[in-house]
Amino acid sequence: MMQRSSFRKNTFDISPKIQSLAEKEELGELCKVYPVSKRYTAIWVWGQLCLFWGGFWVLAIAAVIFFWPPPKSLILLLAVAVPGLSLLIAGWYMAFSRRIYSRWQVSLWQDGFVYEKKQIHQAFRWNQIESVQTGVAYVPNGPSPIVYACKVRRQDDFEVTLGSVFSDIPELIDIVLEESARHLAPQELSITPPKNTRTFTALKLDRQGISNSQETLSWQEIQEFMTNDGTVTLRKKAE
Repeated sequence: MMQRSSFRKNTFDISPKIQSLAEKEELGELCKVYPVSKRYTAIWVWGQLCLFWGGFWVLAIAAVIFFWPPPKSLILLLAVAVPGLSLLIAGWYMAFSRRIYSRWQVSLWQDGFVYEKKQIHQAFRWNQIESVQTGVAYVPNGPSPIVYACKVRRQDDFEVTLGSVFSDIPELIDIVLEESARHLAPQELSITPPKNTRTFTALKLDRQGISNSQETLSWQEIQEFMTNDGTVTLRKKAE
């Protein structure tokens, strides 16, 4: 795998089960761990606030109904209670999001990666990947200005999605794209830093080559393969 200066031999939070799986699949040395981004685990404070105000709202409506239950106002009071119930639901999700995402992470190894999601533990060797499909969306007014999604399919058709929920996701997608291209292309590719050339934010990569909504390039047509924050830049061979 291409050496990157950001990878250092640090102590990572890897369970014995994942370590055993990596050894069984012969993934080599551990390079880096990509846990869930902090912005997804730090919202529990807002969840506590939503739970408090939602509970207070619902209890207040319940008290009004109990002490003053005229039939004509019952439907109105129930309608007024809907925002409180919504706050309770949103608060429950945010308050427990830390536990929801606590068992999610991707560990990167020399010869592949291991995907962990609760009880799902799957190893992907670079030479076992059948296809990679990526998409990058720009959402200026969203919680994250750039949303990444990378679907990785193994030769046995098992598929996982590497998305913005993981920290340093652009770096992880770049590595997956580069290593997959090395093994899917029948010839040796020149993988270099990006230059001022055309880029693709949504594409599919498989044994036939690389395609997007406009064109398809076979591996034999490609001279250079360049990645940058989840996008891919291609340079065709001179005709």
